[in-house]
Amino acid sequence: MPVPLPPEFAAYSTDGHIQLSSGLYVPSLTNTTNVSSSSIPYDGNFQWIKVGSVVTVSGILNVTPTTSGLNTQLDIDLPVGTSIAAYGEEGRLAGLGVMLLTLTSLAVKIYGVSNKARLEFLASDTSANDVAVSFTYRVV
Repeated sequence: MPVPLPPEFAAYSTDGHIQLSSGLYVPSLTNTTNVSSSSIPYDGNFQWIKVGSVVTVSGILNVTPTTSGLNTQLDIDLPVGTSIAAYGEEGRLAGLGVMLLTLTSLAVKIYGVSNKARLEFLASDTSANDVAVSFTYRVV
């Protein structure tokens, strides 16, 4: 018998088991602020898993800032939509990114109104950087 989770974290099938789904997807990237180019390198896929109402996403992207020393923002489409109204709403999101060459940490925020995750960091230079991201959010 499955261990029940609080209803806000789990979606059960008719047989009482937690619903699981996962897959690969190619997110659309939107160069929001101070980004001259962005892409999904290598195999071009991000991966995701949904357990009940919680979705975790990870992948690698490449981003080239326009100007160093400025706040830089890049939007990543979500694989499963959510209706989170604003960043930080009721702790329904968490995420981080790391520039692989410099190991610089980055913030990832979820904007459910537009069904996007926003990668934010202070550009240290204008070089193309591979960035590993992982973030988790709730589907509401």
